[in-house]
Amino acid sequence: MEEKREAAPRIAEKPLVLDVSEERTLYANVVSVSVNLFDFVLDFGTRKPPEGEVMKGTPVRVFLSPAHAKVLAKILHENVKAYEAEFGEIKTEPIKRKQ
Repeated sequence: MEEKREAAPRIAEKPLVLDVSEERTLYANVVSVSVNLFDFVLDFGTRKPPEGEVMKGTPVRVFLSPAHAKVLAKILHENVKAYEAEFGEIKTEPIKRKQ
């Protein structure tokens, strides 16, 4: 006779509500990623052309657990695929300037 198993209770997900009253916006075109046993650390900054100097200091440092980093990687991958389907391939090679 087959044993019936109860389904695991589902955890209700609450909608994400962000408090943007103290939001700080930053444009970043440089990111450095480092990892350790417990965290992925993303340091975002800005490189200003044409000199290519990176702003001093780290404007934004984000710490993620390994699990959150993996979820973020998946979300970014899915969104890049959707973007490229809509607008074409994103080129990642540097653009050579005309002299």
